[in-house]
Amino acid sequence: MSLTVSEALRKLGLTGYETKVYMALLKYGSLTAYEISSLTGVPYPKVYSSVNRLRDLGLVRSLESRPLRFKVEPPSMSLEKLKNHIVEELENSVGFLVKELSPLYSAVSKMERYGRLNIVGLSRVVRGVLRLVSEAAEELLMILPSKKPVPVARILKKVAAAARRGVKVKLLTQQDAEKLVEGLDIEFKLIRSEKSVPILVVTDKKVSLLATRFVMEDGFEHWSGVISVCENCVKNARDVFQKLWEGGQVSVEFEKKCLTKEELNALAKYLKKWPSLRALGLKT
Repeated sequence: MSLTVSEALRKLGLTGYETKVYMALLKYGSLTAYEISSLTGVPYPKVYSSVNRLRDLGLVRSLESRPLRFKVEPPSMSLEKLKNHIVEELENSVGFLVKELSPLYSAVSKMERYGRLNIVGLSRVVRGVLRLVSEAAEELLMILPSKKPVPVARILKKVAAAARRGVKVKLLTQQDAEKLVEGLDIEFKLIRSEKSVPILVVTDKKVSLLATRFVMEDGFEHWSGVISVCENCVKNARDVFQKLWEGGQVSVEFEKKCLTKEELNALAKYLKKWPSLRALGLKT
């Protein structure tokens, strides 16, 4: 592949202005900033920023003169040093990215292989909850937070319908929802906590949904979670629910049996969908 000098310099990371400044100094020898600007058409203020970066890259040096003049370093040495620096930075970046992103790739691949569906946004989470409740045939275990904007009354209406068609329902909810639940013919207990709790649904020992809210750096609240048919994950979710139902403390994480510690950390860092129970306020 044939390259022009300008194209080759741009591939080394130089901007258009920097390339013009460098070539002017190479062709005409030492120059002042005013002379560089006149010869290249580079705006005078941009000459200084371009020269400073070229100097940082080791391609240009300043001469002790008045007015200040600039001169290129020998290309055979300076470009070789720049190449070595670029290669070192590239190797460091690639090494970091491979180490950082491989667990995330592995975790997402496992989720796809085990039959999991990511859900992002409260409206999608609620649709997932309503669908699972509507499709429950024998058993429905649920943790339902009472805090807005979760549509508690709408969800409980579906839960009551499930109970009427013979589904065995167990519900854990917060004190704020007690009056809404009391009128329903379902078995329920209250979570004595003011902290945020997740939405957890397990139906017929086959499907689980876990979703939680988190606050982004911009201050906005978001919801995200996962629907899973992974046998181990569903069993784990049922165990967690049962221990909470019995008033016990939970020492496991929902995804621990399927994902490694590195994969869990990657999901928590980049997707915020598998936080620990302590982060959800369910473990002290």
